[in-house]
Amino acid sequence: MQNKVKKGFVRASIVLCFLTLCFGVGTTHGAEKKKIAVLDFSPVEVTEEVSMKAAQVFRDKLRELNIEVPSREEVDKVFDEVDVTFKIKISQMECQNESCAMKAGRKLNTDKVIFGRIIKDEKQKAVVVFGRFLDVNTRDIEFVASVEGPLDADPSRLAAELARKIVSWMPKQGETKDQAKSRRLKDMKREEDETHRKRQEALKKLTHREKGACPEGMVLIAAGKFSYGSDSGDPNRGNNEENLKEVVVKEFCIDQYEFPNKKKALPKKKIEWFGGKEECANQGKRLCTEIEWEKACKGRKGLTYPYGNEFNADKCNTSGKIARSGKFGDCVSVSDHGGKIYDMSGSLREWTGSTYAPGGFSYVLRGGSYSGGAKEARCSTREKETPFVRTKNMGFRCCK
Repeated sequence: MQNKVKKGFVRASIVLCFLTLCFGVGTTHGAEKKKIAVLDFSPVEVTEEVSMKAAQVFRDKLRELNIEVPSREEVDKVFDEVDVTFKIKISQMECQNESCAMKAGRKLNTDKVIFGRIIKDEKQKAVVVFGRFLDVNTRDIEFVASVEGPLDADPSRLAAELARKIVSWMPKQGETKDQAKSRRLKDMKREEDETHRKRQEALKKLTHREKGACPEGMVLIAAGKFSYGSDSGDPNRGNNEENLKEVVVKEFCIDQYEFPNKKKALPKKKIEWFGGKEECANQGKRLCTEIEWEKACKGRKGLTYPYGNEFNADKCNTSGKIARSGKFGDCVSVSDHGGKIYDMSGSLREWTGSTYAPGGFSYVLRGGSYSGGAKEARCSTREKETPFVRTKNMGFRCCK
């Protein structure tokens, strides 16, 4: 039921479409009032008591804003009668179609009828209050409005906010319908600009990092030169490894473990490049560049593998199945500052933010996997995949 509801309504914001069409040229201060009937909201995953309370708050808020609203008792009298079509009594909460709402509006002699639902969505962790606005004379649903809040939000508060937003579109004294619309659109633009500014400030704060410091769960990697790639004379060198060269890296932080970056947690697998990028961004982080990743893997001694220069199948998870982060206690890369980074060899192939070739569409993966071997597990080995690919041995970790 919830999925059907969601398709008709926009989430995560207040959606108000041409509200002035609904209320005409009426005024809200000292002029003739509009009469609007409000039916009890239909509850979805909330109790009827919560729904009735929210609807009453909605009615009260409209009255405060100079809208004439029949009382709940007046509306309920209409529903005490047996419906001539269905031969049964229908409650206000069950009146969720245009025909039913129109009959109620006509019996109440109102201009408009508002009917809607309150949805508590555990999966999306949100509460949504929305209403449909029916013109009794034209029989048209003129617009839909909704307000959304977090799962612990008070539905009554959301209902009051919905009523306030609706009335803000109505013409003030002396305003025409078009003037009211123009005013409200300007107000919305200011509100959107302010929301954008606050989001940018929050993002800047989230992504900010003090020099020489890292958030909890991350390891500081010092700035400086390091040997990137591998020696062409190395008999174990793979064809997909860059020739050894000296590069300079700025200071950065890297997660201790593969995402979700928790010791003893199973690393997130079967995720595409876009998913890894988004998960990192949600934490104010990013995917590591492949040069950063390699520097962290080689550690302060510039090793071929996190634990040394010779492959040892027992050190890292390179010939088994997925294991919990940190289970292989010797599979540790040590930074210049002594910080420990786990499972950079084996476990899951890790996405980086670097393309395999300049201007290319494939991205670099590093570290091999639990199903790989010695060459794949080298810190300098490069693999590539298109960003839409997701296999059971793919994962990622974040940098900052």
